[in-house]
Amino acid sequence: MTDKENTNGAASLLIVEDDPAMLVAFRDILESSGYQVATAASGGDALRKLKESTPALIMSDISMPGMSGIELLRKVREHDLDVPVILMTGAPAIGTAVKAVEFGAFRYLTKPFDLDELGQVVSRAARLYRIARMKREALEHLGKDKMLVGDRAGLETKFDRALDSLWM
Repeated sequence: MTDKENTNGAASLLIVEDDPAMLVAFRDILESSGYQVATAASGGDALRKLKESTPALIMSDISMPGMSGIELLRKVREHDLDVPVILMTGAPAIGTAVKAVEFGAFRYLTKPFDLDELGQVVSRAARLYRIARMKREALEHLGKDKMLVGDRAGLETKFDRALDSLWM
């Protein structure tokens, strides 16, 4: 068992939402579908929880005080390139949608959304995360580069690490 699954094999999720009623609603819906759900009321709270363990999926509101969902996505990519991040918004905008894609968001959902659609998106993201982790573990076992890059956030993370290692 990994920190991504509970004892029943259900994927663990982290929901980041600053609206308490929405946070409880999302948690209840996904727990009733069998997921192990942790919650965070802000991006900073989510980052603290990510230091303890990495979930199989993160769902985050985009518009939050302090740290936006886009900023959280960038920070998540520094921590884990594989974990799917679903961004949600009640005020969709081309700019945030483009940034979401650039930084590797799994999905950009506009509120309100259909609960069946949410269930399908979460299920698919959790399955793809398991596959991505198995692929990364297999490549590490074979001695390949540990930091595979597939999106802009991955490139930025790798570049920042390279710059940090330089000495003049």
